[in-house]
Parts: sequence; structure tokens; C-alpha cells
Amino acid sequence: MPERDYIWPLESIDNVRQMVLDYYETDDKDSYDSTDLTELMVDNWWIKRFLIHKGGDEVEAFNMIINCLKWRKKIEIRSIKDNHFPEEIYRIGALFSYGRDQNGFPTVYIRLKMVKRLKEVSDLVKLFITYNFYKVDVESHGQGWGLIIDFNGAGLQNTDLDLARMVILGLKAYFPSSLEYVLCVDFPWILRAFWRVIKSWIPADRKFMLSFTSRNQLTSFIDQDYLPQFLGGNCKRPTNEAPFGCPKFVEYCVTELGVSKESAEKVFAQYKPYL
Repeated sequence: MPERDYIWPLESIDNVRQMVLDYYETDDKDSYDSTDLTELMVDNWWIKRFLIHKGGDEVEAFNMIINCLKWRKKIEIRSIKDNHFPEEIYRIGALFSYGRDQNGFPTVYIRLKMVKRLKEVSDLVKLFITYNFYKVDVESHGQGWGLIIDFNGAGLQNTDLDLARMVILGLKAYFPSSLEYVLCVDFPWILRAFWRVIKSWIPADRKFMLSFTSRNQLTSFIDQDYLPQFLGGNCKRPTNEAPFGCPKFVEYCVTELGVSKESAEKVFAQYKPYL
């Protein structure tokens, strides 16, 4: 059952809402997005999700909400548009949203073999992942969504503990009670040491969300007509379309990340095989 459907005392929701508003009145208002505050006033899910995550502890939920509100303002998550990101990061097809599963949950896919440990663009990759999680979180609005990670062809060169830690901690801190499940497809046991570290960051009461499966078992979760072709599905919808108006990769690295053109071109060369 999606966590939005959990029964939660309205009194607790109202208590936390008032705590947030009282704190806001005494704090630096430039640290908040006014739209977030407006939503928080009328949308119980905004508060309920943090109460669920903290087992009903109102003070802990309040602290989480304040941190989340400030984080959202700091990175200006509402101001980011699809075409903020380089065209090539879409064309690689390493991360994308793609239809719904058999239960109607929106899905996000990650193809791990296309993930590179490149410090020059780590900020770009983290923001791209965060933005896509933000979008599916808004779309699902408490009804849950699924994350499918394709491990086919991935090896130690594709493991990035810093990135994985950001993903897990970010989901807990900023999008709690949202992710319904994670499907790990064709997991190679050469990555078992990497996986042990990852599991240590996942709360014990959340490990039930993880499932390991193979390509030929995916239709137990997602109808073949809605599954991308690289996973054996029939859906011909592209997984690597770039929105109109995106900057080019090298240009973005130079202007947004402060990377030299020479370094940006070297990084780009490592992604070329996937374009």
C-alpha cells in the first residue's frame, strides 16, 4: 500500500505544520521558497511523509522538513528546467523516466554500465539524478514510484560510492516515503563487496524494498508493452530523447562547472561510445 494511504492523525500533521510556520517567522525568509511554504499550508502529504519516516516523532519530522525546505531553496529545484542539462546527458540514456509498472507506479531507470566515476562532472551527475527524482516525486505525489537499475555490463569501473551515498541519503532526507521499490536487474556478483556497503546505508525497515531479478523475470513487474527494448520489452518509445534547447556538454562544463575546455573534451570522449 502506498504510504500516502497510511492513516495518520491529523492532529500530528497540524502540530508539525504549526512548528514549521512558527520557525519560519523567526528565521531568514530568503532561505525558503515561498511556493514550498504555500504548498505545505494546504497539502497534508508534505508533512505526513516526514512523520511516516520518523515513526510519528513530531520534532524529528519538523527538523527534517526545515532541512528539506532549505535544501530545495539552496539548489533552486523549482527553477530548474529539463533543458538546463546538456543534450548529451539525455542522449546517453543512463537515467530516464519510462511509463508505469503493473501497479500504476511511475518508473525511473538507471543503466549502471553508463555511469562513470569522473570528478569533473560529479556535480552535474548528482544534480541530474536529483532533478529526475524530484520530477517523479511530484508526479507520483505520495502514490509511490519504482527504481529499476540495470546492472548488465556493469563492473567495478562503474561503481561510485560517493554517488550511491548521495542517492540513498538524498532519498531519505528530501523525498521520504516516496520510493516504493528498487529492482536490481542482472546483478553481477563481482559487485557484492560494493553492494554490502550500499546495504549498510539502507535502514533496516526499508530493506524490504530491494528485489533482485533477471531480464526474463521483469514482466512479473512491468508489462512487456511498457518495458524498454534493451530490457526485452516491446515499447519503442525512445529512452534517450533530449529536450529542445539543451546546451552542449562541453559548453555546459565550461560555463556551469568551471571545467577547462580541454578537460571537458576529455570527459566527453569517455561518454562518446554511448552516444
